[in-house]
Amino acid sequence: MALQLTSAFVLFFSFFTATMAAYNVLSFGAKPDGHSDSAPAFLDAWSEACGDKEPATLVVPEGDFRVSQALFKGPCNNGDVQVLIKGNIVRNSGY
Repeated sequence: MALQLTSAFVLFFSFFTATMAAYNVLSFGAKPDGHSDSAPAFLDAWSEACGDKEPATLVVPEGDFRVSQALFKGPCNNGDVQVLIKGNIVRNSGY
């Protein structure tokens, strides 16, 4: 019985995550070099994720992403934007 419940949960979770749109900041021009300002790419990716009608994920992959200033505003169309950060977000000095 426990194996059946576990299998059902894994199947449900796999279906849920497979249908969630992912917006990777690299696709919007972010540079993981620690020097280039990636704020415009982060904001563009957020805008797309927030504007999606389905649940979405904003993905920050491995790397060092310098962000000068960014304000992520809602409410979002889908009510559910997750942020997955695998890399580092670094600020500009002087802030």
